[in-house]
Amino acid sequence: MYSGFYQHEIRNNLLDAERIFIAMGYKLLPNQTLVLDGPICPDQVTNVSRDALTAYVECQIMKQVNSELTSLGLQTTWNEIFNFRECHIGDSSQTIKGLTQIIQSQMHIHMQMRKGKKGID
Repeated sequence: MYSGFYQHEIRNNLLDAERIFIAMGYKLLPNQTLVLDGPICPDQVTNVSRDALTAYVECQIMKQVNSELTSLGLQTTWNEIFNFRECHIGDSSQTIKGLTQIIQSQMHIHMQMRKGKKGID
């Protein structure tokens, strides 16, 4: 794990890379070396590959949602998009519609609170 390739190509581009290698059947030695103990298990590698592809697609959907909301002048965070998608089944357009309603509702409440504070002063 101290090689240049691992540090620059794997570690810098993949969060918790060790866990992915372990899921594929590698063992992490105390000297921070990953070793494959025996033949590689195609099922384990297939599972990791499927999960990585699913994560990639989800990231692309989240990117599309964020881009569309930004173009509409609506501010959100990656966590808000992730949490919404985690709790609501739907495609990117349904996510955009749902988050738009939530953000606009929050903006409306915030404006009402600001108006209320001005009336008190």
